[in-house]
Amino acid sequence: MVTFLTHYTNPSSPGYEAWMAASLLTANRKGMSSWWARDLHEATKAYISNCINLPINPYGTWTISRLTDDLANEIHEHLQSIGAYVRAQDVMEYLDREEVKMRLKLKKTISLSTAKRWMKLMDYRWVWNHHGQYVDGHEHDNVVDYRQNVFLRKWAAEEGKIRSWGTNLEEICSAERPLCV
Repeated sequence: MVTFLTHYTNPSSPGYEAWMAASLLTANRKGMSSWWARDLHEATKAYISNCINLPINPYGTWTISRLTDDLANEIHEHLQSIGAYVRAQDVMEYLDREEVKMRLKLKKTISLSTAKRWMKLMDYRWVWNHHGQYVDGHEHDNVVDYRQNVFLRKWAAEEGKIRSWGTNLEEICSAERPLCV
């Protein structure tokens, strides 16, 4: 409201004595939409009619991020000690340690969504490790048993029906397809 009223009352402002222009200018400078300017109109009119009627932030004080440069550097150091591939869960687990909570004066750890948001602010990128989908599964007892006793036996039974290729590709090409190069 202070910015809005400053634009409205300042003679050097493009919104001087123009209610709509001042509110749109304020919304634009704050990166908000015209709907926000409309809400600003209503809150300002309510304040002008009764100066006790101040708008209350419905979100409380938590809208200020606790991620400072010092905390970000500390999290960076911890994540570097883990290795190349880190998770948001690692940030949560680090901030859940008692000595870290006491040093940073935290009552509880952060949520997973907050950890993800902080990592994005710290310029971490999310990647999907495609190689991990087969780890620790291809040598389990049940997989080995199936491969040895079911799959390979069926393969051997069907091998006579499967076309086999020789090792000399030139001979195969000239015998079957004379135009093969």
